[in-house]
Amino acid sequence: MPEESLEEKMKISKAIRENLVKADQAVKDKKYSEAANYYKSASDLSNSLGHIEIAQDYLNKVNELRKMAGEPSVLDKPVQDTLENFVKRADKAISAGNFAIAAKIYEKAAREIPQNAEKLLSEAIELRNKAKDLVVARKEIQRKTGGKQEYEATLEKIKVALENNQYQELVGLYGRAAVLAEKIGRRQEAGEYRKAAIEVKRKAIKEMRSQPKNGRIQVVQQYTQILKQIKNYLDEKMWQEAADGYLTAAKLSYELEELDRAKLYKEKAAKIQEQANILEHATRLKQKERSLLSEINTLDPDKETEHVIQNYQELATIYKELEHTEGLNQVNEGLKKIRKIKERKESLKKANIAMEQEDHSKALELFQNALRISIDLHEPVKAEGFRNIINELSGKVDKVARNRMMIEERSEILTKAKAAIKQDPPNISQAIQGYKEASRISFELGENEIAKSYLQTAKRMEEDKDLIIERENFIKDAEAAIKEKNFVLASKYYAAAAKFSDKLGDETGEKYRKKAKALQALAEEL
Repeated sequence: MPEESLEEKMKISKAIRENLVKADQAVKDKKYSEAANYYKSASDLSNSLGHIEIAQDYLNKVNELRKMAGEPSVLDKPVQDTLENFVKRADKAISAGNFAIAAKIYEKAAREIPQNAEKLLSEAIELRNKAKDLVVARKEIQRKTGGKQEYEATLEKIKVALENNQYQELVGLYGRAAVLAEKIGRRQEAGEYRKAAIEVKRKAIKEMRSQPKNGRIQVVQQYTQILKQIKNYLDEKMWQEAADGYLTAAKLSYELEELDRAKLYKEKAAKIQEQANILEHATRLKQKERSLLSEINTLDPDKETEHVIQNYQELATIYKELEHTEGLNQVNEGLKKIRKIKERKESLKKANIAMEQEDHSKALELFQNALRISIDLHEPVKAEGFRNIINELSGKVDKVARNRMMIEERSEILTKAKAAIKQDPPNISQAIQGYKEASRISFELGENEIAKSYLQTAKRMEEDKDLIIERENFIKDAEAAIKEKNFVLASKYYAAAAKFSDKLGDETGEKYRKKAKALQALAEEL
């Protein structure tokens, strides 16, 4: 069906509510078949609005009531649409600017047509980003439109005040008109209203001096009114309006010769104006943040690497300004990943040049780097592709010598990784990188199980970094205690290290327990 207008949607919503009320009454009267029909109507109407999940809830209620009435149930869920129907419905929603509804349609399509799920979910993500941007744009339009309407209403009030020579009221109205004109971009008019406010202010003072009592009463009335307005502005968090209100209150206080109060209101106005400026700036930064994140999601990091890096760097600047630590951490992780992709691209470019020059050893080294990066990025398909290339190149160099060299390199890397754990403090990051590199070499050698073992060790270290550090600290303390011949204390430290080994699930726990027992026995002999 064609996309409904707002008025039609309201009618459908009203019809749904009426059916639900009737269904509720029918259930109370134990007329279950009649109640089921009302729920069926509500389900069909909700479905027409695109409220699929709500429609399904009503349909479930239909089945429940028909079962109570001894009647056959309807379908548990609607017959799946074809991809073409989903796309048509989504296109209608998009044409009407309903990106969120279109996104829901694509998400439902992804669930019902799994073979196209990846593409459909990608479309849904893009539409949800557009929906967010549209909400921001609508709010901005609404803000500007609301400002224009208030501006025109203020001008009408000015006309009435002029006709009635209400100079005191005109001071505030001209001031408000100037602020609103500035907001909607009419700066020349804003300047004219400020001048008018000054002129009418002079007339108001002149009138007040000629009628001092009445003039003061009017000022007090305006003063009381503006304070009420300021309270409302603060409650609604309308900071700019509250700042303008305090400036008006300061002027009125000055007229009432309450100089301390006028000074206080000016200070409050300045403070709130500063807050308003900060919030406005933060809003602009968050709009830019959403735009950058949306663009990053649509870019191909392998093809548009520099563009992605630039976007991440802009995001980092925004998060630093907003003091958004979590966002900054996510950006740093994203930059690490994209820079690895960039490094891989450069390695592959150089590898292709080396292949053209028949420098197979150089090409082999560069493809090995691409393989290492792919393993780090957890991209097994690409890693397998580079491994096949490396195996092919290996036939063009001395394979035996190369393998021997790789085994020696792996042994040296593992020695350094183990030494890194025993450093004070333990360098777990270096150890993790070492085990990953050992995994990469094992993978190239075709020793897949060993490669997996090293990779699991690295992963376990990443997860249990704190436990490893604690265990190594206990071992160091135990060794220090032995040097001081404090065998009882050394025994306790080894026993504690054994417990940490048990938590880590490795086989060293038994070794440390034996050391603890031997040291305890030695202490008892002495």
